[in-house]
Amino acid sequence: MNKTNGINNEVVRQISAYLERTDKRQYELASEIGVPPPTINRWLNGKAKVSKAYQVILRAKGVIP
Repeated sequence: MNKTNGINNEVVRQISAYLERTDKRQYELASEIGVPPPTINRWLNGKAKVSKAYQVILRAKGVIP
């Protein structure tokens, strides 16, 4: 595993924890950050990486530290 994958895995873990902690659904988070709901699903299932731009948005919204 390279450093990028490790960082992405940590971001995905934090997104998943946020959804569980806040009892939000994937579509609710998608709406809050302006992505189609399938994007959240692809992130969580490892089918797509969370871009640096979306990491900034997720931090600003308090989803990830």
